[in-house]
Amino acid sequence: LSHEGSNIDAFEQDSGEEDCQACCSEGDPVEALHADVCLGTAEEEEEKEEEEEQEQEATPPGEADAAQGGDDKASATEGEASPVSKKRAQTSKARSQSLEGRLAQLAQPRQPRQDSGPEPSETLWKRPPQKKRKSRPALLFRLRPSNLHEAMEAFWASGFREAPQFTYAFPEEEVTTQFKENSNVCFELLPEAKRILQTVHDKYGGPEQFMARLYGDQRISAKELQDTVAQYLAEHNIADKVEIRIVDSMLAAAYVSKSSDDKYVVNIANCPISSSMVQGICDHEVGTHLLRMMNDEHQVWHGHRDRFRLSNPWTTEEGFATLNTYLSMRCKLLYPQALRYFAVCRGAQLGFVELFQELQGHVSDPRECWQMCCRIKRGMMDTSQPGAFYMDQAYFKGAVEILRHLDEIDFGRLYGGQIALQDLDKVHFLMRKDMVKMPRFMSNADKLKTYMSHCRKLIRENQIEAAMERICKPVFLRAARELVRPPKAELRTTVAVGASVLQKSSSSKTLDLARLEDLARPRALPAPSGTSETESAGPRRELDVARLAGFAAPRTRAEDGTSGNGAAR
Repeated sequence: LSHEGSNIDAFEQDSGEEDCQACCSEGDPVEALHADVCLGTAEEEEEKEEEEEQEQEATPPGEADAAQGGDDKASATEGEASPVSKKRAQTSKARSQSLEGRLAQLAQPRQPRQDSGPEPSETLWKRPPQKKRKSRPALLFRLRPSNLHEAMEAFWASGFREAPQFTYAFPEEEVTTQFKENSNVCFELLPEAKRILQTVHDKYGGPEQFMARLYGDQRISAKELQDTVAQYLAEHNIADKVEIRIVDSMLAAAYVSKSSDDKYVVNIANCPISSSMVQGICDHEVGTHLLRMMNDEHQVWHGHRDRFRLSNPWTTEEGFATLNTYLSMRCKLLYPQALRYFAVCRGAQLGFVELFQELQGHVSDPRECWQMCCRIKRGMMDTSQPGAFYMDQAYFKGAVEILRHLDEIDFGRLYGGQIALQDLDKVHFLMRKDMVKMPRFMSNADKLKTYMSHCRKLIRENQIEAAMERICKPVFLRAARELVRPPKAELRTTVAVGASVLQKSSSSKTLDLARLEDLARPRALPAPSGTSETESAGPRRELDVARLAGFAAPRTRAEDGTSGNGAAR
């Protein structure tokens, strides 16, 4: 007993260490597997002990004593192993309980973290918010004087002898910088402009008679013009993207801009406007400026013009708009644009008062003359000094450039964005043609032909000569696919029967019957070598028909012996 007790004490000490190790390693899967194996072994030993007890109860007493005597050594060993097995079973049971508790703990829902930060996957795929692009005011808006009404009253009070002093809503340094960047005056087309001014005096009797013929006497209010512009926008399906405003103290009849909330705005002057100019204003501002502005926002160079090295597009922009303005006008003489070009050239050399006095010979109305001088001198603080804003030259200069290169230009690509005429080759393979929105007067091939004939009338009326140098490379003209595709031409043929030739159109080719008869004759035999042309052309030997008939007759059998032997054989 003492021996058994010492073994039990030693086992209890070992089992305590095992219990401690099992508790410390509850999360180890290897220990959990080991506990399952031990649990299975203990259960098997318990089943064996129960079977042995049942066998002992069923065995008679005599047999049991005999068996016990023969197996004393084995029973002693079993008696020693029985308490150990029970202890192992208890230890395995404790381990299983601890594992069940751990599994129950893992099965509970995870508690939210105190410092709830973004998941790694979210930070990996989530893009940082883009900064909203700051809308910069338009150039014309920054250079517009803020004291036009006061300056006009002071100029009228001085008897047109004191130059007005303009103030601006933006800092003077910024306004001066913008004026210097846009005061490069061009004198190249000054002879053409003077020729058109002289034509008005010689052919129409003066500027007043010409302007009356060009614009007429009927006028409409700004509200009526607003309704017409709204209808024009609806026809192009862009009415929901544009806002129409009526603005006081404007130097132009209308202009297009973009507000700070990325909304397109058509600004209309709050004054009566000639009714014959209404359609021209819509084609100028909406059909040209607004559509090119909207198309430009879908192109890769939008906002990155310096990266693609694109030129200033305003000369082409205003020239293209000028051509579209004259679509609805009967007279095609570019007199107002030529007068503005001439006025800018003179404004770069004269002050405000001297310019006003010189322009009165072309513009009889003092208010119109004042407005023209203000457009030329805007951006200047002291208008008594020479200097001019170039924008009013862009109308005539841009129109002449387009008309000189009319046969080289793809107008579908010119509508792709705010592009200068010189940059059409640069953006040839960059333009997104599927995003280009065309105006209604250039929406199909037939209307494009009508537009081209309109441009040719402008060329004849203003005596514009074609340019000697091409502005677009021929390779781009051959490879370009026009956005407005003409209909495919059908191939028609006409066949002539006999000598009667059917009447055909000028486009079909007539048949040369003499040529066909010559080709139908048999080819003449070549003359034998060594004979002259006269000998070969002489009479030939007659044909011996009897000799040919003898050659054609069959042979007859001979009567000699050889032939007989041959026959007998």
